[in-house]
Amino acid sequence: QFFLAEIGISLIKFCILFIDLERAMKLKVVLMMLPVILSAVYASFGQIKRPVPPPKTGDEEVIRVDTELVDVPVVVTDRAGKPVLNLKKSNFAVYEDGKLQDVEEFASTSAPFEVALLLDTSGSTRADIELIRRSAREFISALRPGDRVSIIAFRSDLVDGKGTASSEIITELTDNREDLADALLNVATSNGTPYYDGLLQVAKRVFRNPPSEEFRGRRALVALTDGVDSTSTAQFDDIKEQLESAGIVNYFIKVDTRNYFEENLLGDCQNAIRFSQAQIRRYYAGFSKSEDMEKATDFCGLGDFERLAVSKRLYE
Repeated sequence: QFFLAEIGISLIKFCILFIDLERAMKLKVVLMMLPVILSAVYASFGQIKRPVPPPKTGDEEVIRVDTELVDVPVVVTDRAGKPVLNLKKSNFAVYEDGKLQDVEEFASTSAPFEVALLLDTSGSTRADIELIRRSAREFISALRPGDRVSIIAFRSDLVDGKGTASSEIITELTDNREDLADALLNVATSNGTPYYDGLLQVAKRVFRNPPSEEFRGRRALVALTDGVDSTSTAQFDDIKEQLESAGIVNYFIKVDTRNYFEENLLGDCQNAIRFSQAQIRRYYAGFSKSEDMEKATDFCGLGDFERLAVSKRLYE
């Protein structure tokens, strides 16, 4: 799917937008990025008619065949990343399997959209929680009438006497701005990052039902996160497939926490920021089975070099 943005950016599936963590600049940058992403979803789209085989003739029964119109949203930018506007139907040629398709309709639209706003409120982003809230408020304030938003965040739960992190749908899809503002006030922090589990909730719960005609081809995920998962049971490859099959356009805004994380990772293990056991196991799983896997559950058994190696793998 492609979007022709009225004001836009080049859309790349699962794009990563790196944002400087400098306190004086990052709030400005994040708040600027969200309206740009929002405008990319407000789009023009064309409809392409798939060719269908002709009905049989002669003495055979005539079968009625419905024509299938396929929405093809598109983003067009120049080399400087600026949107190319005022394009016409004649500016496009669409091919499928090497065969030129007919573009039946081509027009601008101001139809509303649905978006899942995933807020990473885990420990690694705790210092940036107000930044994330303010960015979300700016995003919501830029919405148009009819646009619907769901907010997903993380929380800490107590299971069998142990703290664990889980993803939570703070509010289902709604166009009620007051409900969305109240939901942001309920966003808390967690002691882990169930990032992939949160993405899975977007695909399976927020967008569990097929879109209505009004929102067909107009669903998106916007995630503010450092992208470092620590506690999920879901795997990224599975989540990616789920999101793609659901036809969801994905925007990932990365809040870069790496420097802060690594500064507090080294030294006395009792006072250092720790990896989760799942993160350490995931790191050592890439090595030979002959490796000492006891380290996979013992953060204090890791030297500074190993801690930095694990961190590098997580962030890259």
